[in-house]
Amino acid sequence: MQRSGDDGLGRLLHTVHAADRGNLPAVALWHITVAPLTGVQMDEAVRRGWLTRSERLVAERRSSDMLRGAFGSRRVLRRLAASVVLRCAPEVVEIASWCPRCGIADHGRPWITNTAGRRLSMSTSSSGDTVVIAIGARSIGIDIESEHRVADPALVAAARRLDGWDEVALACPSDSTPLMEWTAFEAIAKTTGHGLTAGQWRIAEALAQHRLEWFTDRHGWVTCVAAAAPAAPIL
Repeated sequence: MQRSGDDGLGRLLHTVHAADRGNLPAVALWHITVAPLTGVQMDEAVRRGWLTRSERLVAERRSSDMLRGAFGSRRVLRRLAASVVLRCAPEVVEIASWCPRCGIADHGRPWITNTAGRRLSMSTSSSGDTVVIAIGARSIGIDIESEHRVADPALVAAARRLDGWDEVALACPSDSTPLMEWTAFEAIAKTTGHGLTAGQWRIAEALAQHRLEWFTDRHGWVTCVAAAAPAAPIL
């Protein structure tokens, strides 16, 4: 008998394989619009090995069904994307992370491995029902934002006071929009493992080792990818 969660997970798998992936040298990119998973679908994902029990518990701590399902979708999508790059079954992909601030391993900059020990860098971001995923052999960060992010002048002004923002703004093209600067800051901050608290010297060091690329989708949402230059350290 077919389980009620199978159809949704099957669509996710098809979406990942059929997605129009962008190309940067040595980087695989996904830009996917996806609906939240139901509780039944997340339980089925755990059974298949596409979602860990720990991830399922983290999802349950979200405050609404929509937030729980969106978290589940993002975690399943990144495992499916990793399996495409590693050319292995999703259930054998190992996704690890570590937060340098608190030492906890259930969040922070992620990386992926398979049973053969191949290790790759991964970064993800989401806005609304859109998820972007970047996977590469070297350090990588990605961020997607809509115009709503920069609609509040007070929020933009607060962001520009973040330590390291000026360095990122200088690294952006002279005609960059506020949204391009915002996505660049978040993408480069992710490569440090410290996120928005990276600080000026970590941001400056990361900018010296990564190049920035931007993409705009049909909705006008902007994605920035910070990809390590060939001479930068391999993770």
